[in-house]
Formats: sequence, C-alpha cells, structure tokens
Amino acid sequence: KEEKWFGINRKTIDWFPTIDYDICNGCMVCLECNYDVFSKEDEKPIVRNKDNCVVGCTACAIVCSEGAIKLPPKEYLEGSQDTGTHPAVAVEHKLIEHLKYSK
Repeated sequence: KEEKWFGINRKTIDWFPTIDYDICNGCMVCLECNYDVFSKEDEKPIVRNKDNCVVGCTACAIVCSEGAIKLPPKEYLEGSQDTGTHPAVAVEHKLIEHLKYSK
C-alpha cells in the first residue's frame, strides 16, 4: 500500500532521521519511536524504516541526549524561493484554505 502525506507519495518526501555515529553513545532511546523507524544492529541503533518517519516529526532528535540524530531543517517542508515550494506543502496549504472556507 502506498502511504500518502497530504496526497503526496510518502517515499518522495526526504524526511527521515540519520544517526551521527561519531557522537552516538548507544543509549538506544531512539528505539522507543512509536513508528518503528529505528532498530538495533551490531549493538547500535540504525534507521531501518525511514519512510515510517512522520513528516515533520522531530521527537527522536529531541530525546537524543547526545544530539546524534539529525533531521532535515523544517524549512525543507516550507520550500524556498530558490527551489520552490515542496509539493506536499502546497497540498497542505490548499487543504487548510479549503477547511477555512468550508465552515
């Protein structure tokens, strides 16, 4: 089944964590993610299911005491004048406008 985020194929949205192993202390707190993004391999955490990551979520980066988990900047979701608006954001804005005027 193709997962969607505001009508956009989730696999086309580059929102997922990466782990900086130079500073990761191996505490495994990231494994507590409710969306099964992380797993353990060779006694260290890995990003196993990157497309399970909820677009815009930063919880894992917040709970990582060492700051080893990195995510794209929030601006990625907002688009920029140089690259244009990300399609998912454009759809989100249309949905918000629709909801505003459908009351």
